[in-house]
Amino acid sequence: MARKFTGSFTQQEGLSQEAIAAAVAVLQSGRLHRYNLAPGEAGEAAQLEAEYRDWQGSGYCLAVTSGGQALQIALRACDVASGDKVLTKFMNNLMIDGKKSVAEKIVYNALDRVEGKVKRAPVEVFHEALDNIKPSVEVRSRRVGGATYQVPVEVRPERREALAIRWLITASRARNENTMEERLAGELLDAVQSRGSAVKKREDTHKMADANKAFSHYRW
Repeated sequence: MARKFTGSFTQQEGLSQEAIAAAVAVLQSGRLHRYNLAPGEAGEAAQLEAEYRDWQGSGYCLAVTSGGQALQIALRACDVASGDKVLTKFMNNLMIDGKKSVAEKIVYNALDRVEGKVKRAPVEVFHEALDNIKPSVEVRSRRVGGATYQVPVEVRPERREALAIRWLITASRARNENTMEERLAGELLDAVQSRGSAVKKREDTHKMADANKAFSHYRW
C-alpha cells in the first residue's frame, strides 16, 4: 500500500499559526511597503531590512520578492549590462551537468572578488582579461604532396573568443585554490596583468605559429 507523503516539499519547517497570523495582519494593515504610511513612519519591509542589516553587520540590506529579482540586482551591482553575450557564453561553457545556477554563482562571486582586489568594474576586468588571452594566429594541419605541415593561419574573431573562454576555464580549474570561484578570480587577475596559464597558452600558440611561418604559403 502506498504511503501518503505528509512532510514539507520545501524541506523547511512549516510556519506556526502565530507567524501566519502576524503575516496576515501586516498584509491587511496596508503598511508592507511605503504606501499608506504616516509622515516619518517606516513600512514593515523597511523595518525588516534594517533589522536584518544590523543582524548581519552590513551597511545595507534590500528585501526582494524572488531569487530572480535578487540575481538581476546582483548583475546590475556587478555592472553586467543586459544581454552581455560574452559573459553568458562563458557561464554556459563553465556549466557542468546543466547546473546553470551553480555556474552563475561561481562567476558572480569571482567577479565580486576581482572587484574587491582591483577596485574596478569587474565586467570590464573580465573583458580585458579575455582580450589578453585571445590568440591572433594558430597552426592548422595541412596535407600537401603526401606530407603534413603545421601551417600558421589567422584566427577568426568568433574562434578567438571561443578559445579564450576555453583556455580561461581550463586554466582556472587547474589552479590550486580551494574553490572554483577563487580559482577563476585568481586567473582573471593574472590574465588582466598578462600573466597566468591562460595567457601562457596564447603565447605558446603564437610561438608555435612563428616557428612554422616558413609554411605559411600553404594556407588557403
